[in-house]
This record gives sequence, structure tokens and C-alpha cells, in this order.
Amino acid sequence: MQSNIHKYTQGYHNLINNLITTLHTDLQSIIGNQLISLLQQPNLSTKFSSMIFSEDQYKIFNILTNSWGQQELSKHPYFFLTGLAGTGKSFMIQQIVNFLKVKNIRYLLIAPTGVAAQNVGGQTIHSALHIRNTQTYFETLSHYNEQQQIELSQIDAIIIEEVSMVSSILLSFISKLFAKIHKKSVPFGGIQTLLIGDLAQLPPVNGKQVFYAPEWQEFFPLFLTTSHRQHNDKLFYNILQEMRVGILSSQTINLINEKVLSYQNNTSINTTYICGFRHEADSINNLICGFLPIFENISSGSLISVAVDYLNNIECEPKEYDKQFRHHTNLPSELTIREGARVMFLTNKLFNENLCNGSIGVVTKLIDEDNIEVAFPIDSGINQVIVKKMTAYFELNGAPAQRTQFPLQNAFALTVHKTQGLTLPHATISLDEQMFANGQAYVAMSRATSWQNIEIRSFNPNAIKVDNEMLAELNRLQQKFNDFHSLYL
Repeated sequence: MQSNIHKYTQGYHNLINNLITTLHTDLQSIIGNQLISLLQQPNLSTKFSSMIFSEDQYKIFNILTNSWGQQELSKHPYFFLTGLAGTGKSFMIQQIVNFLKVKNIRYLLIAPTGVAAQNVGGQTIHSALHIRNTQTYFETLSHYNEQQQIELSQIDAIIIEEVSMVSSILLSFISKLFAKIHKKSVPFGGIQTLLIGDLAQLPPVNGKQVFYAPEWQEFFPLFLTTSHRQHNDKLFYNILQEMRVGILSSQTINLINEKVLSYQNNTSINTTYICGFRHEADSINNLICGFLPIFENISSGSLISVAVDYLNNIECEPKEYDKQFRHHTNLPSELTIREGARVMFLTNKLFNENLCNGSIGVVTKLIDEDNIEVAFPIDSGINQVIVKKMTAYFELNGAPAQRTQFPLQNAFALTVHKTQGLTLPHATISLDEQMFANGQAYVAMSRATSWQNIEIRSFNPNAIKVDNEMLAELNRLQQKFNDFHSLYL
């Protein structure tokens, strides 16, 4: 298995070397080092997966393979699999999917974001269920398409990943959609449904948390408790556990303070700065992009791409309606483009090419004002694509509006919300007033794979914020598991 990973890594390095040979020596190292740090480790073979289950994973796998199913078969249709970052939730999805395939059970694997869907080989909720958001509610176009209705009616199992980012209204909408398709007035039309996620992570951007949905009460919880992402770093795992519930021990406080004291304040491209506020991320991105070299005759220079906005068919002044437009499109008002700049892709339109909203890559060539060449690391190697400007259309206070811009944002620094679902090779964070919302500090810290790969610029214990209603729900779920888990063993 290790030799396969070595071959994969070696092949990836060869791809990078071929890609950067035409660049200036300084750009070769800037682009090459970033692509190496963004290397996606391949999934370990699951051929002998039962041999590499931890004890908690093995028990949960047995419960799901024996007790998860339709009530008519004396089984329970609804389970919620949870655990903090790094306990193997994605690994368990692979095992369950393999089981469903072997049993010829037709399943739907969906997630609220492109990154979360791509991580587990699924689809986004909106694309799979043909959902369209209006200003006040959801609707599905499948009601008007007989072929789509037939396809959805043949689904026997539903798996929803990163369910903490799904609002209560959206979960209820999905449930009612399948209830309508199957003409059954029970949650999800009685289809076996598995929800997966960590309630301590960031809540949905719009709407109440998922556990306020009436259907939520039907789900039986299963807890993963063994760290895998941080398996060589028990110390880090314990720190994350404390941050998750908002109670830091004196040892953890001392360890964080040591990190702050040892922090070297020299802006680096070999880390991702995670910020609470967008303006802080923008400042860091502009600073680092300004340090990137430009070489005459070799690099194409740099470009600040300013979005072209229209409101009511009249062109706006640059950034004139930026605050209002932000609620309707993720295309940035301004983007700094330079060879060697790290960027995040902002659309799911190339989902079938393993690129999604949240994919991170490096600019390799500025072709012209409308075309940029970007290299994105993907599971199978590197996807080098020409990114073109796109136009987002929407309504603002009833008037037609649009923004034209590259579907990219600078990504040396990202807000916490943009990092949810990502695993970062190295992260630099500020645990201070920037972390203004519940769960932000926990999510920021848990993006890294080890304590060694985190730098902390500042620390204020008040930055560790948690939602008391979420904690109460976790306690209720734990009590439910304690009282009734023997029914499923």
C-alpha cells in the first residue's frame, strides 16, 4: 500500500516538473512548492478495509449493515453518524457506499457544498435534486420533469454528508420531496437515510441549524471517537476536543500561548492564513501577491481584475453595490492575478473534471484580460485549465442585476467559512476578536492535520465560542445513544 502511495507521489512530482520547466527559476520554486504542498494524498485501498477499522468504526459499520433499512423489514431507516474532525467520517462513507454497491442498493450521496461532495465522490444537494432557491423558499424542477422523477423514485438509500451546513428547512424539503415521490407521509418517504457531520462545525449560512427540523428527532446517533487524521498527534486531538465544547484546560491554554510566543511574523506563501473577517483575508492576499516576482519576457505581468456590475441594465461604478451583490453572488469585486498566486475556484461548472467551488490551485499563466491558466491538484494528478470570466445573473430589490468576473478568489488567506470541508497542509490562524461566531475557532484549528502544522498569531480565550443549543443537542444525542444503542447491537 505504501509503495502505491510512493508511486502516486512520484508521478505527481513528475507532473509538476513538466508543468514548470518553461517558467523562470524563481517562479518554478514558487509554483512548484505550492503544488507540492497542495498534494492530495490518495485514498488508501479499501480492499481489506475491515482489517483497518478502529473498534468504534467496526461497531458502527455492523450496526449500519445489519440494522439500517426500511421499517417494513423490522429495521431502522434513520441514523446520524457524527464525530469530531479527523475521526474517519469520510472513510466510513466509503465503506457504506461499498456495502450498498455489493448489495445492489441504489443510493444517492449528496452534500451541501462542492468541496464536501467532491471529497466523498458525491453530488451537491442542489444539482442532484434539481433544487432552485427562490428568495423565500426552495423548489425542485424535478416536479416538472418525468425522467428526473423516475430516477429519484428508484433511489433506495440517501446519504447526506456535512449535514451541519444543511438548514432545518432544507432537510425538511428533501424529506418531503421523497415522501411525495413515494406517496408516503413518513420522513424521506421511508427511504433509509444516513446523515453525517459534526454539529460543532459552522452552522448553515442561511436558516436554522439542522437539528431544528422535525424529521431530525427520528435519527438515531452513532459516535466516532477515535482520531485518525491526528492519529499520530493525540495532543492535538485532545485540544480539538476541548475547543469543540468550549472548555480549555490550563495545559491547552499554555500550549496555545507557546505557539503565539514562537510565531515568526514573516509573511509566507507556504501556509494558508485563516481569518474571521473577509477584509483581513483580502489584506493578506494583497500583501503576498505584491511580493510575487514579475519577469519581463517570461511572465505575463499582473492584472487586477475588477468586476463589471450592472443594475437595472445600467453599468455601475466599480464596487458601488459590492455589499448588496455579496448576498447574491460569490464572484469577487476585485481579484489580483499574478503568476504564482494561489486561487480558489468558485463554481461547480467543472464538477465532472474534479473541480468545484472550493478547489485550490495556482496561477501558471496570465494569457490575457479574459483568460488565465491555473493548475489545480486533483485526485488523479493535476488539472491545468483555462479559466474564463463568467457572468452571474440575479435580482436585487426586484431589479435585474449581474456581475462579470473570473470565478476565482485569492487564496493565500481565506475566511473560516471558505475553509470548511478543506484539509490544509499548513495553517496560520489568529485566535482573537476575529473569531466572532460560534464554532469558528474550532473549524479553523481542525483544518490542519497536526499540531506541528499550525501557527497561531494571537490568542484571546474569548475567541473560543460555542453554541449552547448545539451543546445541549449533542448531550441529548449522547443520552439517546447510551439509553438505546443496545437495540442495534
